[in-house]
Amino acid sequence: MSVDETTEHPKILANWVIKQMVEHMLADAPELEGKDYLVLRTVFRSAGGEWSAITGGDTKALDLLKNIVTAWGAEQGPKKQSEFI
Repeated sequence: MSVDETTEHPKILANWVIKQMVEHMLADAPELEGKDYLVLRTVFRSAGGEWSAITGGDTKALDLLKNIVTAWGAEQGPKKQSEFI
């Protein structure tokens, strides 16, 4: 099942999950902006992640997102996101 990008609810859930992970995992992370959410959602989906798997508690999907958020944080967030993609 794919996420319909025209539907607002999946993006709201995805953004909430991303925000929670960033706030709890990255102490010095910059404030997330709209483009940051887009980048993190896009990288997650491109790497084979599915938001429905996260809502189902799939640990592989959670680990994938955790690794993506960690890599984003290591690149200083928006400062180097062009290199991250």
